[in-house]
Amino acid sequence: MSTYGEGNVDKVLIVTPNGAGGWETIAAQDDDPMLTLVRRFGRADTAGAATVTGNSTLHTPTSGKSVRLKWIYLASPKQVNETVATVKLGVTTAYVVPLPSPSVFMRTSIRHGAVDAALTVDLSVASTVYANYELEEF
Repeated sequence: MSTYGEGNVDKVLIVTPNGAGGWETIAAQDDDPMLTLVRRFGRADTAGAATVTGNSTLHTPTSGKSVRLKWIYLASPKQVNETVATVKLGVTTAYVVPLPSPSVFMRTSIRHGAVDAALTVDLSVASTVYANYELEEF
């Protein structure tokens, strides 16, 4: 099991139950790919999933806050319509993604929105797209 602490993360601890109700560290790694992502992007405080069939708001920030998008995944199942998904933070376009049928798009990159700007996905043609994301408000 990997554990990622709050705040600064120095290493990943691989632990196992010790039989006495506690945990025993069996390895400590500082080259874990997830640790690299946590160090680079920090922890996400909000995650979500949605089925998008048109123009959809995935997340609206708390009033007076901005969205920092850290990870997004879009998947188009096998269907008749191919579509182009436009991912936006308010009026700012973060990604324009052609989604032939079937296809997947995944991006781990920081994108910041303006204060009170919602995370949305707009589809060029009515289709079904599955969206998963991780973000934080700041």
